[in-house]
Amino acid sequence: MWDYAFKYTEDEQMAYTMWWNEGGNPNDLITQNLGRTVPDQCDLSWSHKGGPPSPEESLTECRPWRADACCLSETVVSPEAMNEVYGVGYGWDRCGPLSHACERFFVGRACLWECEVNAGLYRKYTDAQHAACSADGVTKGAAVTLSDGTAYTCTVGIGGGNGNDENRWQVSATDDLNLKTLVQHLSVACAPVRADA
Repeated sequence: MWDYAFKYTEDEQMAYTMWWNEGGNPNDLITQNLGRTVPDQCDLSWSHKGGPPSPEESLTECRPWRADACCLSETVVSPEAMNEVYGVGYGWDRCGPLSHACERFFVGRACLWECEVNAGLYRKYTDAQHAACSADGVTKGAAVTLSDGTAYTCTVGIGGGNGNDENRWQVSATDDLNLKTLVQHLSVACAPVRADA
């Protein structure tokens, strides 16, 4: 579903968490442990806030992020809304019914991606690449000049309205997003649901 967007690691000092119950956001420390700076802006696209993360007291599904969220409350209002936000083919239940525990795993993963300010560090393309290749009239494979004067070729892919891959947001091959317990959750919580259960 997410190709190579996540990497499992047992080193909890280097792994983002999808959920916490008390205190501040533990993912800020992970970003620092990885030698990066915690962003002061929400740097994702589509259903995210522009500008800095801010309180969203009405969050019910993604409550750990209430104090400092990049998500809009209407995007994460329910598991159903999260499952449908990216359209047909991206729902986590597209292969059939899920157990409650498995659905809760995907809710946690969606909250991390939608609400976490540190997720913006793992975009595949820069703002300049995205802006240049998303402009009106730019076609797949077009040679463009970025805002800093650098020459760039828009890649062919399945992105936004003009099909440019620069509209996608995923982890680059050289900069993995580590998630603790990803494999454990998928193997335990997401066991196949029997039709007769």
